[in-house]
Order: sequence, then structure tokens, then C-alpha cells
Amino acid sequence: MVPLRSVLPHCVSYWAIRTRSFYSLFARLSKVNRFKKNIISGLAKIVNLPQDDIERMLEIPTESNRGDFAFPCFQLSKIRHQPPSEIAMTIVRELGKIEDISSVENIGPYVNFRVDNTILAKEILSEIYQEKERFGQTDIGKNRIVVIDYSSPNIAKPFHVGHLRSTIIGNCLKNVYQALGYRVVSINYLGDWGKQFGLLVLAFQKWGDKEKLKEDPLKYLYKLYVRINRAVEEDPSLDSKARLIFKQMEKGDERTLEYWQKFRALSIKKYEETYNRLGISFDVYSGESQYNEYMRKIIREIKDKKLWQSSQGAKIIDLQEYNLNIALLKKEDGTTLYLTRDIAAADERYQKYHFHKMLYVVGTDQKLHFEQLFKILELLGRKWPSHCIHVDFGRVQGMSTRKGKVIFLEDLLDEGQKRALEKMKTNPEKFSQLSNAKLTADICGLSAIIFADLSNKRIKNYEFDWDKILNFEGDTGLYLQNAHARIAGIMRKSGVELTDRIDYSALKEKEAVSLIRWLTRYPEIVKLAGEKYEPSFLCTYLLELARYFHKAYHLMRVKGQVSTIAKARMNLFWATKQVLGNGMKLLGMKLLERM
Repeated sequence: MVPLRSVLPHCVSYWAIRTRSFYSLFARLSKVNRFKKNIISGLAKIVNLPQDDIERMLEIPTESNRGDFAFPCFQLSKIRHQPPSEIAMTIVRELGKIEDISSVENIGPYVNFRVDNTILAKEILSEIYQEKERFGQTDIGKNRIVVIDYSSPNIAKPFHVGHLRSTIIGNCLKNVYQALGYRVVSINYLGDWGKQFGLLVLAFQKWGDKEKLKEDPLKYLYKLYVRINRAVEEDPSLDSKARLIFKQMEKGDERTLEYWQKFRALSIKKYEETYNRLGISFDVYSGESQYNEYMRKIIREIKDKKLWQSSQGAKIIDLQEYNLNIALLKKEDGTTLYLTRDIAAADERYQKYHFHKMLYVVGTDQKLHFEQLFKILELLGRKWPSHCIHVDFGRVQGMSTRKGKVIFLEDLLDEGQKRALEKMKTNPEKFSQLSNAKLTADICGLSAIIFADLSNKRIKNYEFDWDKILNFEGDTGLYLQNAHARIAGIMRKSGVELTDRIDYSALKEKEAVSLIRWLTRYPEIVKLAGEKYEPSFLCTYLLELARYFHKAYHLMRVKGQVSTIAKARMNLFWATKQVLGNGMKLLGMKLLERM
């Protein structure tokens, strides 16, 4: 993974946001807001522009050695008909002393400002000390509702690694939006309806074993599902029987629904065990089955508005004029499809929550489905489809078995724990200090899996490699855990009191200054991750934070130093641990104090 400072300058959307937004760090944090205000006030006296325009123009430099703020002179160049670099030199000459700013210089067409190191250290470290786990949180959401639909396994199919990305990305976005001050409603929209249940009921009627079902419902139902599909290939008449069973379910047949209810309840119970292990919970367990009644209402509306037409006995909506192909809503046998139920679910959710946004965290291969869904809602006259976003993602590669069989998510988590435990045992001294090695190994395995997923650009496919993700020194979740646990060790062993009554000028080493400046950027990274639905920005930031810490740690010892220096360094390292932990929690990682 490339360091954030070199990645983000090439990310147009990132720097565009940083330049134009009123929510850059220095505009949002009340304690450091004065730095920006002082610069704006000084510039306004000599550039003859409104202060609001100056604020919009101020940028955060892409490289830390260029200061904390940069004022571009391109707009003034058009007004004054002078080269922007000459205007920048003139501004530097004419600007007087600006409070809290240690230096002003022109670099090409920019005027660059650097905040005094000691003053910046005091402001940001005292802010972190007071806010603790709240540091990085804002109220920009104003308690508006964001609905997030994620994970969503199909009960008749395995809860496998294919659901990993939706589950982990969705959970991270839930945490990020809560940190940004939104009220999040997390929904696990189960695939619990459709012809596959006709197949499953038929399979259970033919070969079902109630004890095996109770023992491990997910794997047993999957075995039945595979078996019945093979049987259908040999005897196509079984497919017609399955369709008939599902049609009976849609009509409310109690006998067939009894099977379905049992499959659903046992599956959800098993899912919750895996979710609890991941530290993930949902506000609502929903499913396609719950929208049968509401769906009839939507179908009547579609019919009344003459949006659909018949095609070979099926009901379709022709979306070809929007380059969205043909949307199939009802099959020739009268049964509904996933899209039909999604229309009903989306409409019902808006009626219930009046959401500010609704995110669907679903793979890229469903792109057309969601484009059709949003267009049909628009054609129905709904005013809010523009607030619905398909947060798509690429595939995980390198997880298939030799025989191409599916890997269950639970088995993947077990494998992560096993491999982490083996790796930990290679350091007998540290391993002997752990009170619960198995639990620590499980957290390490989960951290490795979660971070490996989120650290990759969401839209891209990525290669899963156990050796890489379990590396304590690479760009991994274990590298972050190691940094967090190392600072915890410093706090335990140094004998130095943690206090905010410190001499901030004692933090003068360039490694300390770089670390402090990187800490200031955390709140804007949280906002960026939410705006772009991109957890990888947060991952890259945290990796850089851990690197900055390790550079400082190797040169700035705490134990054995004079009290003034020891207390200042302890405060800085504690603040680093706090921000590191805040970010890791947003990713969905559990924190380790020892490892």
C-alpha cells in the first residue's frame, strides 16, 4: 500500500473536497479554527477579496513540508494581470506578523503558512486529551437518518466469504456515519424468499433430517440445496414442482410456510453467532418475505400508471430508452422476482424512516439491478431515489478451494484464528504473557481479515493472501494492533504519569512534529471516508499514523528521561494510541493491549 501523502495528491476527488469544503480540519475544530481565521484576516487586508472567498480558496498543502495552509494566486492573476508567482511574492512581502503563524513563504504561485509547532501541539493534544473516544466525531449529520442495507445472505444458500465484503464495508460505513452525527438504521435484508425455497422445501420433504438441520442449519441446508439442484438437472420436472411450492408459499399455504419459517429462524440464529464474533449487530433483520402485502400495493400502482407491459406471459418494464434494458417484474407463472420485492422494500423504508440517504452495500455485479430499481422508483413519481446509493465493490480472489467448493465465512474466521495462533507461538516470551491466547489469536485473525478487505479500494477486486495479511510488519491490521499494543506497553512499563499539564515545547524533534501534524488530519479523513463511501482512506491514514509513531518511538524514549520530556512524550504517544484506537474501531476492529 502506498503512503497516504503520496496517494491522495493524485486523488482528484480527495483534494477537491479538501480545497472547497468548509469542513477541513481547521475549519471544523473549534480550538484550532482561529489559525485559519487569523490567516484570512491578514490576507483580506491586502488582496481585496471578501473573506468568504479567501476561505474557499485556502487549501491544505499536499506535502507537509509546505506548511499547514496554502493560498493560490491564480484567481488574483486574472484580476491583476500578473503572473501568480509574482503576486505570491508580493503578498509575502506585504503581510505583517500573523498571530500563531511561525512562517509565511511563497512556493511558486502559492503563499504557504505554517502554524507554530508548540501552539499547534498544545491545541491538538489538549483536544484529543479532552475528547478521547469522541475525537474525530462531528455533528454534521445533524441526526438525519441514513439507512444502510448490507450483509444480506441468502438463507437457501451458504453464508460464505462472498458476503464478507458487504458485511465488513457496511459495518464500517455504519460506524463512520454514526461518528459524523447521523442516526444510522442498519438493515440485514435476508434473501429469504423466491423459487430457491420451493427447491429447498422439496429437498427437505424428500431427504430431510431434523437433527442434522438443528446441528448446523447453514451447511445442512446448503447440502440439500446442492443435492436438489443436481437432481433437477437429471429430472427437470422437479423444477416445476419447486415453482408450484413457491407459488403456494406466496398464496400463504401454512404447510409449506412452516418449513420456510423453521429454515429462516434456525439460519438467523446461526448467522448471529458469526456476527457476534465479528462484533457486528443490526438494528433490523428484514427480508424479502416481509413485503408480500406491500408488494401487491406497488404492483397495483405500477399497473394503474401503465408502467408495465406483457411479454410472453411475463410482466416487464421497458427501460431501454434509459439504456437500462428490460426489467422483469413477474414471471409467466405469476411469481414475483427480487426486483419487485426491492421496489416494495425501498418504498416502505422511505415511508417509515424518511431517510436522508439509503445505502445498498452490494457487489458491482448488481449494478444494473440497482440502476433499474432507482429508475422504476423515479417513474413511479417518487422524489427521493436520488438519495439512494449503490455502494458497490469488487470481488475477493484467492479464496476458492482446490475443488472450487464454497468457503463458509465461519471456516474462514476459524482459519484466521488458527494461523494467528501459530504465528504468535513463534515468540514464546510474549506468548507466555497472554492471559487468553486463543481470544487474542481470534482478534488478530479478525483484524487481519477486516483490514485486508477494507484497505483495498472498494471498487477493485483484490487477492486474498494469508501470508501477507498476517504479517506484523507489513501494511496490515496486525501492524496497527502491534502499534496500539506497543503504546499500551509503554504506558504500563514507563512509570510516567499521563497528564495534560505538560511543556508542549519539549516536543521539538522533527519526528514529534510530523506525528502531531498527522494527528490533526484524522477528523477530515473520517469525513472523507463517509463522503466517498471509501473505508480505504481511513486504513491508509492509520497505517501512516502507525509509521509516524514508530519513527518517533525509536528516537524518543519515555522511560528514564527527565520529567518534563517524559510527560510530554507520554502525552503524545497516548494521543496517538487514542486516535489509532478510534480509527480501528470505526473499521470494526477490536483493540488489543497486549499481543
